[in-house]
Amino acid sequence: DGVTLVVGAPKGDDTDGRLRGAVRIYRRVGERWQPDGVLQAPDADGDTLDFGAGLALRGDTLMVGAPGHDAPGGPTDAGAVYVFQRQGTIWVLLQRLVAAMPHACANFGVSIALAQDSSDRMLVGATGDRHPSGTAAGAAYLFERSVSGTWEERARLVPAAGADGDAAGK
Repeated sequence: DGVTLVVGAPKGDDTDGRLRGAVRIYRRVGERWQPDGVLQAPDADGDTLDFGAGLALRGDTLMVGAPGHDAPGGPTDAGAVYVFQRQGTIWVLLQRLVAAMPHACANFGVSIALAQDSSDRMLVGATGDRHPSGTAAGAAYLFERSVSGTWEERARLVPAAGADGDAAGK
């Protein structure tokens, strides 16, 4: 976005050799792209986080999907999206988003899209999310930024007739 480029490495090594993922940030200086930092999930404790699998950047707001994130005290691989804000030269974690009702292997955060007309609406894909029929058909979650600046889940969108492996939300 403009002079900032982000590249996800969801299977990349971090400092202790675990495969949790990372996001590499580059800044354009003249005609060249220069490394400008690496982001990792601050709460990663396993090997399957997949931080950086989904990315969306608009101005100073960066969304990073981690579809392998385990919900605290909940299902494995439910997924999460981390919201970062650039403040000066550093990226600050503002919020970690999870589905209101997380499902195991939902892969929430595998894809992320910010609305073209603003940075106040986003869709988050969860390709393994459970359909009301019980199948793993996938879903997309609509989030909106509130007046206070926090992101809130507004809707869960599922296919009318979902079958296992449909991967809705991709």
